[in-house]
Amino acid sequence: MQHCYPHNPEERFPTHIRENLAVIEEQKPKELNNRKTRAKEVFESPCLPNTELELKECVEALQSSTDPETRASTDALREVIQDKLANHHRNLGTLRC
Repeated sequence: MQHCYPHNPEERFPTHIRENLAVIEEQKPKELNNRKTRAKEVFESPCLPNTELELKECVEALQSSTDPETRASTDALREVIQDKLANHHRNLGTLRC
């Protein structure tokens, strides 16, 4: 059983925590590279630009509309499209890439 105390009282973290942090730090560049590669693949697929174009057209329609009912329905459609994009990225692991 490992103790939660540093072997050396001068050390900031216990040894097993430092070792775990070192492993995580070693994996960060690999994970970042994987995320970049995955994001590139996702952004090159035809689905994403089509949905983004749909969102752009929806926002333009929303900004040019003066009718309250049309604005309300267009705004609801905008939210649906934004959620679709967010869920798409969340499911692929590319959200915030």
